Amino acid sequence: MLFFGFMVAAFVLIRDAEIESLRFFWILITILISNALYLRTRELHDGRTGLISIGTNSLFIAYLVDSSGGCASPLWPLFLLPIYTAGFSLPRWVMRSAGLNIALLACFYINPESAVETQGLLELFVKMMFLLVSSVFVARLAFNEQLSARSSARKRRRLLSFAKRLLGNTRVVTDAAHGLGNRVSVILGTAELLIVHAPPQSEILPDLERIFTAADQCRKMIADIRLTREYRPPSLQMEDGRESSQI
Repeated sequence: MLFFGFMVAAFVLIRDAEIESLRFFWILITILISNALYLRTRELHDGRTGLISIGTNSLFIAYLVDSSGGCASPLWPLFLLPIYTAGFSLPRWVMRSAGLNIALLACFYINPESAVETQGLLELFVKMMFLLVSSVFVARLAFNEQLSARSSARKRRRLLSFAKRLLGNTRVVTDAAHGLGNRVSVILGTAELLIVHAPPQSEILPDLERIFTAADQCRKMIADIRLTREYRPPSLQMEDGRESSQI
């Protein structure tokens, strides 16, 4: 939804603007290439939100530069690539995104052949503030996405660690397997008894068959757990022997 919203907003802005198509696409392609080269060399990727941030910010910058005049020379963006890519060394996503956009827009307005007029400075300031707000918003979304991904990975590691500790306790696993085995045996016997004595056209017969199938699968899983706990690989047996000898 965020991506389509930005695309609609960009279409509304560009629809009635008098821009030069060739210059606009040249500026846009230059900005996209600079972002792509940096991400490729630094192996940075922030998921879908990061790609949306790069694409939409590049589109808005290209529109703002071209619709306001910018620099007429098609080779001028090439001199801005070192300045633009150097901004990626800024800390954090918010500073990086906002600083790069403002620096790029300012560089396009700094024409060494002619000084910037006073009215152009006011317009430049307003557009810088717009880019700052939009960049902070999109960068904040990327930061939240990274934060949620790290939190999920941390919870997953804790769960795996707890599962390893639990399965490493022979007594807990054995008691649980025996307890579950007894309950599953009761469920299997009850379901089989009801299936045998149920009428042929009974409505509960399919449900009973599903219960019986699920219980049988649980029984097989419990049997596998018991075999896993009873079988000790040679490497673990050697470790047990070392521990007993040390004791």
